[in-house]
This record gives sequence, C-alpha cells and structure tokens, in this order.
Amino acid sequence: MVLPRCLVDDYDRFVLKYPFTREAKQRVSDIVLEDVLRDRDFLTSCLNFIEEILRKGKIEIDYSQDVEKILLTIYTSILIISCLDKRIWNRFADILSKYFSSNLESEVDRECIVYIAEEFGINVKNVRKVVHSDKLQIFFDIAVPLHIYLRYCPKNDPNWKLVNRYVARGHVLLTYRELARLVEEAVERQILNMIENASKNEIVKDIIREQIGEELKKLEVKLLPKALARISKITRKVSEDQLFPPCINLILEDVRSGGNPSHMARFTLASFLLNYYVKILKIPVEEAVEKVVDIFRTVADFDERKTRYQVQHIAGLVGGRKFYLPPNCDELRSLGLCPTEGKCGVKNPLAYVIKKLKSMGRSVKREEKALNEA
Repeated sequence: MVLPRCLVDDYDRFVLKYPFTREAKQRVSDIVLEDVLRDRDFLTSCLNFIEEILRKGKIEIDYSQDVEKILLTIYTSILIISCLDKRIWNRFADILSKYFSSNLESEVDRECIVYIAEEFGINVKNVRKVVHSDKLQIFFDIAVPLHIYLRYCPKNDPNWKLVNRYVARGHVLLTYRELARLVEEAVERQILNMIENASKNEIVKDIIREQIGEELKKLEVKLLPKALARISKITRKVSEDQLFPPCINLILEDVRSGGNPSHMARFTLASFLLNYYVKILKIPVEEAVEKVVDIFRTVADFDERKTRYQVQHIAGLVGGRKFYLPPNCDELRSLGLCPTEGKCGVKNPLAYVIKKLKSMGRSVKREEKALNEA
C-alpha cells in the first residue's frame, strides 16, 4: 500500500496524532518494558497523566516534546489502568479514542483517513465505485461493507441505525467525518482489549504495584465517584449472593446446578443481572451481556447463539432497543418465583440490592470513621 502524504511528510507528528497505529507501536518496539516499569519516577508521571486526562476529559499533547516518551506514557498508562477498577477502563479508552478520531476528522489528507481506517479493518471504497447517482456522490464520500458498518457503528445512537442510512450493493454510504467515527469505535475496542490483556498479566501488575501500589489506591479513590467507591468497597467485602434477593439466588442456584429454569425465570435473572451490572456497577453493557451469557452456560439446554441474542435483546442492543427491568415482586409471586411470599419488603428485586447497599454503606462509613479515630 502507498503510504499517505501525512505519514511521509511528518512521521513524528503522525505517530503522536495516531498513537495506536502500527507505525506508532513500531517507534517504541525496541524499548525494554521491564526497564520502563522499574522506573518509579516515570510511573508516577504516567499516574499524573491518567489523572489529568480523566479530570479534563481530553488529552492535550505537545508535539514538540520527545516522541518516544509521549508514546511510552500512553502505552504505560494502559498497563497502569489495568490495575484499577474496571469502571475506569471504559472512560479512559473513550478519551483516548476520541483524541485519535478528532485528529482524523480534521485531517486534510483524505488518503490518510482511508489508510488508517483500513489498518483497523475497515475496508473503504470510493462512493463512485458503488453508486452512479450524482446526488448521492455529492452527499457521500466513501462506502464501507455492510458487515463492517454493523460491527463498528455506535450502537446507542439513532442516527447510526441502518434504517437511517443509504445502503447500496451491500455497502453503507458515509462521509469522511463519519468514517472517522467508525475508526473511533475500532480504536476504543483495541484499547479496551489492550487493557483487558494487560489485566491478565500478573507479572506486569505485580511490578507496577510494587513500585506505586499506594499511589494507585489513592488515584482510584479520586477517580471513582464517592457513591461508586463505596459500592466498590462493599462488593469487595461480600459476595453477590449476599446482595441479591432470595428469588434471584433461587434461580441462580437452579442455573448453576445444571437445571432447566422456566422462560420467565431466565428472563428475570438476565434482566436483573444486566441492570445490576450496568446501572449499579457501571459496567459497559456489552461486557455485562458477556457476563450474563457465561452464567447461563451451565443450564441443561444451553445454546450460545440463542442465549447471546436473547440477552442482547433484554439489554436493548437488538430488537426493540429497550433495556428491560426485571419483573416486579407481585408478578414474581404470581409466577411462583418468590420464595419468601413478599416478605423482603421491596417492590422489585433491584430495590432489594439498593436497600442492602445502603445498609452496608452505613456500616462501611462507621468502619472508616473508627479507623480514622484510631
């Protein structure tokens, strides 16, 4: 492939504007990772970088600074983020991907936009090769295959629904600006994959914690909203079974033992867990879907394809795009799914969790006060 002018003319600026391209990664590929992680001062500067961009909600890079140091700061920050609470991951990845796409949106070299899009697996055709309508050629610049579009289009934005798009010969018509938005989604997924992979590398995490363990704890407290920080403390102290209402634990027991729960029992469990993960623990909805699918793997008639579709439907990712709440307690009693006959004192299983968290939260506050006074 012919290299775009923006890369040939100013290589340093290119890798700083687009730090997740192959060219940027190659720029620091010879640097020994362990040497970087053993540099406590550098790790501290990465912590400051993380705190600053999460506080501001954006990245500001001085292109006159040392290229390798800036790239290493970004990549090392990904390793550090993997040691923090998962609820921080998504916001960090979102900010980095938006920095990447904002540079792409303002890129005057259109060959550069296409070059980067194709590096991230987004095949691009000139709109003139797909449609012959002069009017459509005025309004659109490029076309991408339908399956690629569906993979990377923003899921919760009505403007990106397929019914609101021009589709021709198996391709979706887009502007260069919209192509940059697809690239943003692809970049965000790559960053989250990098964080996820780093979180599984215990050697790297141990080195980071050895160097800046206390600073990591302080940063996590700063970054998480107080309510979420308190919930995080609670959920680390107790199992989910202690937070969940008896009806949910009863269905979970049936699922874990390889049973065959009713359709309504499965809907109740899936809708409850999705709401718990997404609305209370603030886990990204796509990740919550995978967690729920994994829970259902032990049922007697598990079918991964059907289960994933049904869970995605409940989460509002497919079908009617409605995020379902679990049934109310009155309905669960009528279905024979309430083992306490309404003695929990709540109207919905989610209310039980919130009530329990508030109760435990008061206990956490008392413990913190006692520790501070000790």
